[in-house]
Amino acid sequence: MINEKGIGLNDLMEMDFFKGGKLIAGKKGINELVVNVNIMVDLDIMNWVKPGELLLTTAYVFKNEPLNRVKQMIIEFKEKGLAGLCVKIYPYIQELDPSLVALADELGFPVIDLDYEVPFNDIMTPIYKLLLNRQALILDKVEAVHNETMAILLKGGTAVDIVDMLTGNLEHPTFYVDYQFDEVISPYKVDERFLKITNTYARTRQMVIGRKRTDTITVDEQSVERTFIPVLVKDEVHGHLVVYGHKRPIGNVDILSLESAASLLAIESLKKLSIKEVENKYKAEFFDDLIANDSIRREKAIERAGNYGFRPESHYSIVSIKLIGDEDQGGLIKSQRMTKVIYLLELMLMKVSQTYLVSTKEQTINLLFMWKDKVSYKKNIGTILNHVEETLSDKSLVPDFIVGVGRIYEDIINTHQSLTDALKAIELSGINQTKTIIFDELGIYKLLSHDVLRDELTEFYQASIEPLVAYDKKRDTDLVKTLEIYFEMNGNLKKMSESLFTHYNTILYRITRIKEITNKDLDDEQDRYGLQTALKIKHILELKR
Repeated sequence: MINEKGIGLNDLMEMDFFKGGKLIAGKKGINELVVNVNIMVDLDIMNWVKPGELLLTTAYVFKNEPLNRVKQMIIEFKEKGLAGLCVKIYPYIQELDPSLVALADELGFPVIDLDYEVPFNDIMTPIYKLLLNRQALILDKVEAVHNETMAILLKGGTAVDIVDMLTGNLEHPTFYVDYQFDEVISPYKVDERFLKITNTYARTRQMVIGRKRTDTITVDEQSVERTFIPVLVKDEVHGHLVVYGHKRPIGNVDILSLESAASLLAIESLKKLSIKEVENKYKAEFFDDLIANDSIRREKAIERAGNYGFRPESHYSIVSIKLIGDEDQGGLIKSQRMTKVIYLLELMLMKVSQTYLVSTKEQTINLLFMWKDKVSYKKNIGTILNHVEETLSDKSLVPDFIVGVGRIYEDIINTHQSLTDALKAIELSGINQTKTIIFDELGIYKLLSHDVLRDELTEFYQASIEPLVAYDKKRDTDLVKTLEIYFEMNGNLKKMSESLFTHYNTILYRITRIKEITNKDLDDEQDRYGLQTALKIKHILELKR
């Protein structure tokens, strides 16, 4: 009887205060909802009426008005969305003009002949009470959903329990799209059609807006209303509740209930985030101790290794991921983003049959892997690296990144060496221009990148091709590039000419100038090898500046 948007006019007519009333026109609109009741004392009321209002009046109001004006009034009432017009016809006139009744009937605008002995107050008062009771019922239902949500959280329930409760209480398929941990949370008994739609839409990330919105989709050739309710944490959108008006339209009570649940889901999201951050903190402390120079710290870490499933005598390797592009973000945003990245990496690594640990240090994420042996490492590391790149490929998650892969070492005590390799690979990433750099595949650069050799390498560089670099800079020439192409083409001058789009004689002249400036003979094997090595040293020195 009592709808959340109003009270059906047909229901009102069955009540005691409407006894003696008779519907004389507009039967088609008898189910209109009444949201307010008002008295009309003259025809100038038009500027003050609102949709859903039921007007009470007497025929005296328009007794002496032109018929056309009264008809126009009925038309405007219908256009304004009024619920109906209740008129005390007797004793002011015998009946309404038949053409007026016919017009109201055609428009589907209810006109009710009221018993003249019933005071307007006896009609208005009970209607207002019903409307107030309706508001109370709405608040009761919203409060019930709020209390159930709170009870779930206090009992240690999760977002899954909340979504399941909402689906049952509201009788609408309801899902929670969690952007922080990149997952769609569904009720225990899920309608696969709506789950598929939600998953597809969540991947497009079109929903990440901080306000409620509604659209309409087609499911099994039927239009279904869909509403998104944001879950906000410190003005940042952490997710959306997505509800589908499958069996009935989504009403105001549903929206209010969902908004109430969303505020509590925000608390659950913060709790989940805090737990992850604490877990990450303990892992980071273990990892820092494990790779520390202090032997006492390393020994204590090894004692705790079993807590993370590690066996000290096994083989170990480290993959380091440097996140790029977060420098301008605030501390909180960087922390939350890092937590999300770690969570997604762990989701991916759960599918890999390797014992692992994820740790962070500033803008670097370190993945520690335990291996049965080197054969197992070589067989599986490539697949894991592909999955890492796929996970981090979302630009909205990580603007850019570099992955460095350390070598495998026997015994957990040597883990720090793999970390050194991985970080060195990241440092040398400019050489290969790829996202993932495997230290073991860097060739001679593995030797040339040792810090202890820096002074000797610098001296070697200065004595070999630094004069050539200085000549290029001063004369705006390309002799260094010519020398690099010379080695790439194995000294084939014709291929050099084609590669540089330069005349053959020009190439001959450049080679001669290189010999003169460096005082090295490219026909001499030792000089040739020295220049080639110097070029590699040049790349390393440029990276370390």
